[in-house]
Amino acid sequence: MSVSMNYFTAFMDVLLKPSEFFRKISPENNFIHALIFSIVFLLITTLVGDFFETIYIIEELTIPGTIFFTEMLHLLVINASFTMGNIISFKLLGGEGSYKDTFIIMAYSTAVMPIEYLPMSPINILMGIYWVHICSRGGQFVHNLSYWKSFFTVLAGSFVFSFLFDFTIIGFFYAL
Repeated sequence: MSVSMNYFTAFMDVLLKPSEFFRKISPENNFIHALIFSIVFLLITTLVGDFFETIYIIEELTIPGTIFFTEMLHLLVINASFTMGNIISFKLLGGEGSYKDTFIIMAYSTAVMPIEYLPMSPINILMGIYWVHICSRGGQFVHNLSYWKSFFTVLAGSFVFSFLFDFTIIGFFYAL
C-alpha cells in the first residue's frame, strides 16, 4: 500500500471490503500511514462523541485540561490497551506476522470507532461486533491464520490480555 493512499479510500475499503483490504497489504507495510490513519479516526471519534455526547468521562481518570483532550486521551488509552492485548495474543497463539503487522491491523480497525459512538444503541453493538470481524479478517490474512483462530485470538487479545495489561498499569501507578 502506498504512502499516498487516500484515507477515505482506506476507510471505505476497511469497512466494506476488509478481507480484500488486508489481503492486499504488502509485506513492507507502511507503519506511519497506519499510525496517522489511527490518530485521524481517534480524533473523528472524539468529535462524533462530543457532538452526540456519547463519550462519558470517568471522574477518577479526569485529566486537567479541556474535555476534548481528556476524551481523546481516554480513547487513546483504550485503543492502546486493545492493541497491546492483541499483539500479545497473536504472538502467543501462533500468528506468523510481526508486532508491527498486528499494530497495523488495530490501527486500521479504528475506522469503525466513529460509527460506534453514534447515539443509536443497536448500531453501537453491531459496530462492536463488526470491529471484531475486521480485526479477525486482518489476523487471518496478515498472520496467516484460519478465520476462527483469528477470531478467538482477537477476542482473547481484546478482553483477557487487555484487562491484564490495564490492571498491571493501574497497579503500577497505585504502587507509586
